[in-house]
Amino acid sequence: MACERIDLDAVEESRDIVHRAVACLVQGGVVALPTESGLLPVANALSSTAVAELLRVAPLIPNARPSLLISSAEALRDWVPSIGARVRKLARRAWPGPLGLIFPESAVGALSARLPLTSLQAWRHESTYRFRSPGHPFVRDVLSLLPGPILTMGELSKSAGQNVAGVSMIVESSRGRRQGPTTAVLVEVDQWRIVEPGAITEKEVASMSGTTILFVCTGNTCRSPMAEALCKVLLAKRLGCEPDDLIARGYVVLSAGVGAMNGMPAASHAIDVVKEHGGSLDEHASRKVSADLLKGADLVLAMTSDHLDTLRELSGEAAERTILLDPDGDDVPDPYGSDLESYRRTASALERFLEQLLDSREFH
Repeated sequence: MACERIDLDAVEESRDIVHRAVACLVQGGVVALPTESGLLPVANALSSTAVAELLRVAPLIPNARPSLLISSAEALRDWVPSIGARVRKLARRAWPGPLGLIFPESAVGALSARLPLTSLQAWRHESTYRFRSPGHPFVRDVLSLLPGPILTMGELSKSAGQNVAGVSMIVESSRGRRQGPTTAVLVEVDQWRIVEPGAITEKEVASMSGTTILFVCTGNTCRSPMAEALCKVLLAKRLGCEPDDLIARGYVVLSAGVGAMNGMPAASHAIDVVKEHGGSLDEHASRKVSADLLKGADLVLAMTSDHLDTLRELSGEAAERTILLDPDGDDVPDPYGSDLESYRRTASALERFLEQLLDSREFH
């Protein structure tokens, strides 16, 4: 029987297509869904019959690697209860997106026992289990309506024709697609290593799995970039490395402004004063703070109480991780438009607050 092929980009309202795809999966059919890296044939993991149909498609999948598709990083904890902090951060920041997380059999919890034996055997590969959470909106909508996870063996080859034996429906779309294959990361305890390079680079994985500190002021040209640069210097000294090596050591230090214009350089006095302290703002480019930036931060340091209020309104989810940089609760004075000595006083105050921060429970 010929499979139905749908061009999602030619459809004004995708809701009906989502419901048709979900109905097909619930009834045991195989549906090829659009993802960041290609067409992904999937089956209802709770149906042995559906998984058997999916296995018929496997010969059309180059280097087939089974994965369980789940809705979110939060859902991953149901499957892998002992997930460590670094990997939890990585999943939270990279998902939804082109990242596969692979865990040893021993790490996967009892929830897997609820799957039919056929599904469990198909999902298992060399004593490991892989999870994905694709970012394409259509896949997100399908996952949100299904009562359980879905299983895939990987992307269809580009040579797959109009009719694919075993596939009931193919939904194609170029929206939201990202160049490059999925990056596969093998997780061992709370450490990781890339086993299949892809769209997310090793540096990006290191950054997303590290501790992210975000400093926020108004324009992101004076106080917050100075705090960022000085924090990098102090933290690198404590770790015995160079500031450029902090990401590899598990730390990402950033800054932004609640009223910033993107791409502005740091104030000239800020550049000079930071240089006096062993840091650099030569390549700084200002950025406006966003909900996504706050979501990815482990600790957000505001320069004033007004900044603090604005940040907590912007992201309630990040509110508990957002505090004032001054531990006494005072505002950090803005040196904007002042002389060099004013910037030096600000830098000294920032350095004092940062030393206290790096010693504090909030940081650790």
